[in-house]
Amino acid sequence: AVVSIAEYGYYITNNLRMSDKQGAVTQAIADLPAQQPQIVGQHLNSCVSQFRELSPKVSKYVYDNGQEFKMILLSGTIPMPYKGNTYNIPVNIWIHSDYPNQAPIVLVTPTREMQIKPSKIVDSNGRVYLPYLHEWKARQGYI
Repeated sequence: AVVSIAEYGYYITNNLRMSDKQGAVTQAIADLPAQQPQIVGQHLNSCVSQFRELSPKVSKYVYDNGQEFKMILLSGTIPMPYKGNTYNIPVNIWIHSDYPNQAPIVLVTPTREMQIKPSKIVDSNGRVYLPYLHEWKARQGYI
């Protein structure tokens, strides 16, 4: 079962200045009324300042069963150390309007030149499985 992602709304490039990204976070929260907008905004701004290659936008996430939800999407790359080297791994981090009560959905989104090697952490579709995400605690969880 492959998770399909239907793009919706506007696109914000990865090359935005930090103030532009903070504005994009504010716009995404306005476009997707979050239940806890202040917390969502703080967490998203912290995330895009730490991982400068991630950019926020609003998009439609489609579950395997066909259900669609409009969510905030952080899309870009994050650095991952592996055997003495650091690799920039493309990811999509989906933030539900019920965040932080609901854990983000994290997907590795390989380029055409990349291939996912399924493991205990990432399945063949790119879905990330970490104890932190699956044992999510709403008040302690952080993107």
